Amino acid sequence: MSALPLSAVPFSALSWLATPAVAAPYPDAMVAAFPGRRMAIKHAVDILVIPITSPIWVSLLGLLALAVAVDGGAVFRSEQRVGRHGLVFRMWKFRVLRRGATGQLAGLLAIPARRRQWITFGAFLDDPRLTKTGRWLCRSGLQDLPQVWNVLRGDMALVGPRARLPGEIRLDPGVLAVQVLVVRPGLIGPKPDGPAPGGSALMARRLRADIAYARQCCLRRDIAILARHCARHCTHRWAAWSGRPPD
Repeated sequence: MSALPLSAVPFSALSWLATPAVAAPYPDAMVAAFPGRRMAIKHAVDILVIPITSPIWVSLLGLLALAVAVDGGAVFRSEQRVGRHGLVFRMWKFRVLRRGATGQLAGLLAIPARRRQWITFGAFLDDPRLTKTGRWLCRSGLQDLPQVWNVLRGDMALVGPRARLPGEIRLDPGVLAVQVLVVRPGLIGPKPDGPAPGGSALMARRLRADIAYARQCCLRRDIAILARHCARHCTHRWAAWSGRPPD
C-alpha cells in the first residue's frame, strides 16, 4: 500500500492526533479523536467474525466465482481506493462487466443522460455492459463479497464509510481526508435516513452519514448497522422472490 502525496491529501493537518476535534468546512461536521484502543478492538472483532462465519461466505464465494467464470474472462477485478490515513490499497470485487467494456465507455459518455449519471455517481444506473450474472450481483450487492480479503488484510472493516477513489479525495480533501479517513472504509456502510434523493443530494447525504459514523463509531453501532443491512437484504430478496414490493 502507498499513501497519497501530501499535495493531494493534507494529512499534515490531521491535528486530531493531538487535539480533541478538528474543524471542518461544514460547521456541524466535527470528528472527535478516535481512540487507538477502540480501533484495535473493532479490527479484532472483524478478524474473529470472518473465520467464525467462513463456512457461509466461503461457500457463497465459491458458487459466485463459478457463476462469474461461466460468463468468460477474469473472475475478480480490483480498483484503487483510499483507506485509513490515506493509504491506497487494491479493493477486490467480482467482475461484472463484459469483455471489451472499457472500450465502450467513450460511446456511452457521449450520451448526455449517461454522462450526467457518470459524473454524479461514477457509474451508470443501468449499465448495458453488465453481464447477466454481473447485473444480479450488482442488484444483490454480492459483487463486493471478495472484500472480506481486504478486511482480513486490515485494509477495510466489516462496517465503515464508503471506500473513496483517489480522485474524490483530491476534489474535497478537507472533509474526506480529515473527517472520514480516520477509520477504515467498510464492506457495509451507514445508510442515510429517510427517502433517498437523487444526484448530488444523495451523494451529500451519504457523505454526511459517513462523517456521522466516523464521529460516533462504536461496536454497538456496527452491530446495529449489520442487523439493519441483513434485515433489508432479506426483505428485498423475499420481495423479489414473491413478486411483492418491500414494505
